[in-house]
Parts: sequence; C-alpha cells; structure tokens
Amino acid sequence: MDERNPGMSQAPGSNSSAQNALLVNFSSQQQANTLVRIQTSNSNGILTFMSSKAYQSVAFSSPNLSSGTTYYVYLGGSTSGSPTDGLYQNGTYNPGSQYTSFTVSGKVTTIGGGGGDDWWRWGRRLVEAGDLVFKL
Repeated sequence: MDERNPGMSQAPGSNSSAQNALLVNFSSQQQANTLVRIQTSNSNGILTFMSSKAYQSVAFSSPNLSSGTTYYVYLGGSTSGSPTDGLYQNGTYNPGSQYTSFTVSGKVTTIGGGGGDDWWRWGRRLVEAGDLVFKL
C-alpha cells in the first residue's frame, strides 16, 4: 500500500521485496480475453492470465522469477482449466505467439518503454489505466 495514497495498490520497489519483479510494456494494446503467459525455457509456466479488459502493460512479482534465468512471454494461445479471476493454474498451455524473452538480472526487470525502479509511480498509473498488476 502507498502511504501517500492509502488503499492504492502498488507494485514492489527495488528494495522493498525479497521477490524479483517484472514490468512488460507491450508495443500495442492487447485485446480483452488475450492470454498472457510467462514461462521458462522448459515450458514451466509462472503466469498464465486472461484479462477481461484490454491492457498494454503487465506488472508481475513472484518468488518463481529467479535471477539469471531466461523467461519467455507469449500472447494468445489457449489453456485448459478453470480460471480464478483470470488466473489459470495447473492447466495445459498451447502456445500463442512468442512476444519476447528476457533474463532476470536484478530485482526489477523492465521490458519495453517506461518503468524504472520507481514502481509506485508506474504501478499506480497502470492500476488507474486498468492494466494488470500481479504479486504472486
């Protein structure tokens, strides 16, 4: 929570979390109901999510984002299982298009324009814009 604005969600700062974090700024807006998937090179998914709203950025933090590991971001495709608030777990993912890959090299990894280590500012902007912010 941002003490400057009680009740406002915020993503972790570079020094405030033991977990690594990721901000993906897509080059174009993604349509509602487009899956976003983050997975390892051996297809182990750490995020499979379908938003009911259009989005252009995803902020994500997880204990499964490991320093030195390469991850792949996919858009589209299909997945099995039942979502909980758009989050799929324990399903089988059939890949869509690979958007990018990245290697975690610090507490905060940013893909695309914007971001930086001042997460509360862009985290608040993303929440206000209806984009996706996760902390798992």
